[in-house]
Amino acid sequence: MTNSHIFQQASPWRSIWLLIFNKQLLISDTVSHTMAVKLESKEALKSFNEGTYLSPSWEIEAIAQASQAINKLSKTLWSSFFKILFVALIAIVIAFLFGLLAPNLPIAWSKVISALGGFLAGWATLFALGTPIETYSGKTLPELMHPRIFTALFIPGLLLSFLGQIW
Repeated sequence: MTNSHIFQQASPWRSIWLLIFNKQLLISDTVSHTMAVKLESKEALKSFNEGTYLSPSWEIEAIAQASQAINKLSKTLWSSFFKILFVALIAIVIAFLFGLLAPNLPIAWSKVISALGGFLAGWATLFALGTPIETYSGKTLPELMHPRIFTALFIPGLLLSFLGQIW
């Protein structure tokens, strides 16, 4: 009887939510995902079932590696957010200085939507330029999450930008 079924590959889309709302659960899912990927190999699965695959400290090592990878991904996500926020604030200040924005002017919703779209697309682009975690297999959870985070930010950003332009 095998116990390898206790390890399951995680959904990268669900993991994005966990990155924002529950990092501890994401780390646990990452450990499980990593083991599930490793046990896809017939040799590793056979060794696992015989009880010789894992070292006594495998879980501590796996949690440490998962924490490091998730923290790197999170740091890249939020540092790119704050960089784009800084650029957006500079643009707002410049617009105020040139009289393009003022408290007495009506709100141009098409421009607000377009600016929000540019913000999201810029955030996604800076995030994508951040160093993703790369492994030999290319199947770790942070590796799978990276392009999906880009997509989740960039596509709505483009949609809002286009919508704001044609409004």
